[in-house]
Amino acid sequence: RSEETCASFADRWLEEWPRPESSTRKHYAYAAHRFAQEFGERRLDDVNRLAARTWALSVPRRVSQVIRTMYADAYNVGLVEENPFAEMRLPAGEKKAQITAPSMEDYRALLNGCTTLGGYGPEFKAMIQFAAWTGLRQGELFGLQWSQIDFARGIIATTTRTKSGRARHVPLTERSRTILGTVV
Repeated sequence: RSEETCASFADRWLEEWPRPESSTRKHYAYAAHRFAQEFGERRLDDVNRLAARTWALSVPRRVSQVIRTMYADAYNVGLVEENPFAEMRLPAGEKKAQITAPSMEDYRALLNGCTTLGGYGPEFKAMIQFAAWTGLRQGELFGLQWSQIDFARGIIATTTRTKSGRARHVPLTERSRTILGTVV
């Protein structure tokens, strides 16, 4: 039997099984910290299915899914004989809020409101329009570099990767090209 505690393995797991994307690393660190707070100095192999399920029901599903992955890695290297978080069949997670796209009237009102920003108004208006016509996410928009825009191929190659690890390519529409022309 290993003397590894839940807290020590959670820390070690984050370092020895790192994830490539920074957003995933942050999410995994948050989940590992929540797990370590609850189980702390308890030995890793002393967490049974009942304790695992009870805890998993008290945290968001995405947190318990990370810990299931952590225990799978512990199982694969022989630290535990079973994964207490495997195949829990938890109740369906909370529903995501329904997002309603703004109407064209809302969009126009937002653009008209940019006039109150004085000298920053035209730049802010161009950002809103560009985001609306490309579908770029907030982080992608704020981090966008000219080198990511391929005018010849008509795409924007973002630095964001999809869940499958592929680069995300966003079409460069005619309207978005026009907006870029007003910025230059």
